[in-house]
Amino acid sequence: MDMRDAYFDKLVDLALRDQRVVFLTSDHDAFALKRFRQLIPSRYFNVGIAEQNMVGVASGLALRGFIPFVYGITPFVTQRVYEHLVLDIAAMNLPVHIVGVGSGFSYSTDGPSHHGLMEISSVLSIPGLVMQCSSDPISTSEFVSRSIALQRPTYTSIERGILSDLPRLEGSCDEFIVCRDGSDGVIFSIGAITHDVMISANRLAEDIGISLMVVNVLVVDDGFEGHVARLIDSQKNVFSVEEGYVDGLGLRLSHAMHRFGLKVSFQSLGAQKRYFFESGSRSYMKKLAGISAEQIYEKIEKAYRSQVLVQHSNS
Repeated sequence: MDMRDAYFDKLVDLALRDQRVVFLTSDHDAFALKRFRQLIPSRYFNVGIAEQNMVGVASGLALRGFIPFVYGITPFVTQRVYEHLVLDIAAMNLPVHIVGVGSGFSYSTDGPSHHGLMEISSVLSIPGLVMQCSSDPISTSEFVSRSIALQRPTYTSIERGILSDLPRLEGSCDEFIVCRDGSDGVIFSIGAITHDVMISANRLAEDIGISLMVVNVLVVDDGFEGHVARLIDSQKNVFSVEEGYVDGLGLRLSHAMHRFGLKVSFQSLGAQKRYFFESGSRSYMKKLAGISAEQIYEKIEKAYRSQVLVQHSNS
């Protein structure tokens, strides 16, 4: 199922029941949004290519009792509007819900202006803003009602394309999905790259007998560090993987381990910290950035083999 359809179909159904829900877009569309325009045209606003103004309008609507959903391409509703997110939305604790499409290399052929490599780090640096990251249709559709229930500002990252549902094992909750069980370590991932992580983790188990738990992070909020600390506490080796720079999820996990005094081996995997002017498919761009499924496999395998060599040299 297309991830945008999973999100916006739910949003339309909710808006039909709740007169407070309004939708703003910066000249950006999706197939499922046609239903919103047709059924609720009086609460659908296309402000044009004016993202900063759009956030300001959403702030004003929220002050009047509406529940605005603001939609645009990831870099344009994070970096371009950063000051407005901070002052107009987060600092005032307004229930405005920002929806960004195009995390990581989703817009792989459009260059650095459209790459969402700073999405997670940008959003997580804003106090009071809850971040939600979609990884499959189930989680994506659930974010709509969850955003409204929070009654506070949120940022939701959704995908452009079609993804399958991830496994949900015992221990999964609103904040994260346990996609794979394992006793040799844990991989925390966020967003669509979780599907690549699952491929890598399954190969590691088959090829060299390393069994890794895979945890897909859905929500990063005030309680995030406590949630992940409880999972990390039973593990010796921890990895993070994100389709962006490692000062997003990787940095937040590092803070959690330091805060709770967890003594583990930790390695964060993410895109090389540079601008990518190359053009190609998303899989090609991930390979350039060093975060393809094959490269994730190789880096984790190397980490374990290095540990084995160290243990052997000390024995």
